[in-house]
Amino acid sequence: MKHIPKKYFFHIIRKNHSSVVVICIWLLISLSVLAVSIGRIVFSQINFSRFYIDREQSYYLAKAALKEAMIERQNELTPNYDTLYELRTPRHIDFQGNSVEYVLIDEESKININYAGSDILARLLDSNFAADEVIDYRQKTPFATIDELLQLNGINQELFEAVKEFVTANSNKYININTAPKRVLLALGCTEASCERILQYRRGEDGKEVTKDDGVFDSLTTIAEVFQDLSIDCQKAGLLMTKSSNYTMKAHPKIGARPGGQIDIIFSSSTIQSWRTASSQ
Repeated sequence: MKHIPKKYFFHIIRKNHSSVVVICIWLLISLSVLAVSIGRIVFSQINFSRFYIDREQSYYLAKAALKEAMIERQNELTPNYDTLYELRTPRHIDFQGNSVEYVLIDEESKININYAGSDILARLLDSNFAADEVIDYRQKTPFATIDELLQLNGINQELFEAVKEFVTANSNKYININTAPKRVLLALGCTEASCERILQYRRGEDGKEVTKDDGVFDSLTTIAEVFQDLSIDCQKAGLLMTKSSNYTMKAHPKIGARPGGQIDIIFSSSTIQSWRTASSQ
């Protein structure tokens, strides 16, 4: 066997040792990258699973709230009228660490785009052309949702955003005078002065709506009793009433401390007309 000088022997060892170190470092870097990649995949899968679990739990929380609201509407203490205070006061329900808060929006506080006449639509939309477009569209097929307004040439996104809180496709054709906003009352043909007097009466002594002292029109005759010169002006459209039968529930579930998004449900006391789930925040 050939003898290797001592100095060359240590040189070879040092050279091989350097190679081993480089390989080890490369392996460590590769394993670190792999670990990070696996961690990201696992984390995304956990978030994905949690999203669907939260969404399912939010659904059942909203469903429970809806059942409570339907029972409330069926057995309400004021069967002849509905008010903003009665509907907009927040309700809160707890379910073993989870919860849901909701309010009710009166669909009869809005203009129904399937029934409103051209004059009412023109005042609401501030456009005769847009009003004619609405009527032409619904003559072919009734509006199922207000989002269909965006299909019309006379209504762009800006106009839609301006009126979407005042229109509906899910009500009877009448308007609840206790809940209708000023813009809706103006669209019906009420004068500016008449609208202010109605709103002032509804606010009660504290000057605020959605409080206990709100003034109430418990029947259409109350309008004439309270405002002797107001009934003809505000009832000329023949669309006013004091009672509602269709509502939107805006439910905000919470899964523990995590928000479960917003769920909007349009319903009557016995049927669900629409269910829309927004993304969690």
